[in-house]
Amino acid sequence: MSQTLADYQVLLDSGSTLSENGEKELEFTLPEDFYGNSSLVLAYMVSPSSGSAKEYEVDINDTVVDSATLSSSEPRSMLEMIDAGLVNVGRNTVQFRFENGGGELTFHDVAIWYQRVAE
Repeated sequence: MSQTLADYQVLLDSGSTLSENGEKELEFTLPEDFYGNSSLVLAYMVSPSSGSAKEYEVDINDTVVDSATLSSSEPRSMLEMIDAGLVNVGRNTVQFRFENGGGELTFHDVAIWYQRVAE
């Protein structure tokens, strides 16, 4: 087995606020030495504007990897394991979509963690 090391990319530090049916697409690039035999971790925070129910979805390269309905205004830290088969060496996308509910959702502090082959 190859030795690996963990690496990450910050995709969004400040917030991106979405109204209902709004979406935000972010890009990340995986290096040539990406270790594709392990899952990636998508980490993000989501902050609803009010306590009414809000539904959202997260896609990686146009495949749904997470969805939730939030019914309180408490900010949340979310972690989602991503199958390595959903990503490519090179350009990839993460898309946040506010599907349903009143008010706004703010997505912030988004990072993707992955493994690289150690030299």
